[in-house]
Amino acid sequence: MKYVERESGLRSDHWDFCEKNGLPFVEISVAGDGWKRIFFDVTNYDVDLEDISNKVRHFYRAYADFFLLSVSDVRECLEQYYFFSMLIKSGHADFIANGLYDFLASELQKNK
Repeated sequence: MKYVERESGLRSDHWDFCEKNGLPFVEISVAGDGWKRIFFDVTNYDVDLEDISNKVRHFYRAYADFFLLSVSDVRECLEQYYFFSMLIKSGHADFIANGLYDFLASELQKNK
């Protein structure tokens, strides 16, 4: 499983599994009508957090531009120092979470 839905009650089990296996932790939660929040954590690994954060922020900016998300909706996300949380349209959350996991797993693999 590449990510967990916060509302599933499996967050702790998924966190433990990711930590035990050296995998990125990715979580989706409901963030309001029509929105979901994707959170990821790779802070327990020997990686350049600023580099990963900047790469994901770049992807997110492209996503926000392509789907014409309003600046007021995404400003909070883009202003994070470490970009570990993003607001996504609900219908896109599964696809984005899967892709994010694959990207993060690849970044972790580079540093082994």
